[in-house]
Amino acid sequence: MKGLLPPLLLLFATVAFAQQRPVVYKSYLNNQNKFIIDNLILSSDSLFFFYTSCECGKEYYGKGKWHIERNKLYLDGFDSTKAFPNATVDNINADNPVDSVTIKAFDYFDKPMKSFMVELIYKNASSFQAIPQFADKTGRLTVSKKDFSGFFLIYEAQDETGLLRKNDYHYGFEENTKEVIVHFDFAAAGFDRQPIPTNYGHKTFIIGTKALLARGGKTAFVEISYDD
Repeated sequence: MKGLLPPLLLLFATVAFAQQRPVVYKSYLNNQNKFIIDNLILSSDSLFFFYTSCECGKEYYGKGKWHIERNKLYLDGFDSTKAFPNATVDNINADNPVDSVTIKAFDYFDKPMKSFMVELIYKNASSFQAIPQFADKTGRLTVSKKDFSGFFLIYEAQDETGLLRKNDYHYGFEENTKEVIVHFDFAAAGFDRQPIPTNYGHKTFIIGTKALLARGGKTAFVEISYDD
């Protein structure tokens, strides 16, 4: 029996590791162009997330697999149908009706969405009107249900790709709803612009000191803290 113990311990350790939530392995930024900002995030489960914000009112998203061989980082992007960010929205209800509701948004790593934005729908407007509203730095937005009946996720409402295939982008507040929890299967992006999925791959970078280098040694990305 003693001879079986190490393999069993190894099996338990492997299962426990597999059940852990993914964490950020590395996070990179390229803001050399003041009108365009590229972000690249590597996850501990070998997924990568790429998105570009620009002054054009759109955000380009990419997603795929990454691996390292020697001093090189290899990216293998998914096709666009797999790159599009998806969200799950869950209500938490109180025992009795409440006058306000707090919307909380979390990303792939279960970290608060610091630049999260929704469009709140007026409750008593004569027409179907909405107002954009940012969450705070903790990813929270408290809303009066006396004034608003629900909200849109802006990136869903502005989707022109047809990839989401949803007939209704409206999330309504119930009388007892005290919290709305939004989870994205994507990292870092603010989801406040029109989404354009992109195939970001196949690409290879040389791993430098706190940077990723393109061919010829030019800096393509600099390493940053994901929480910045």
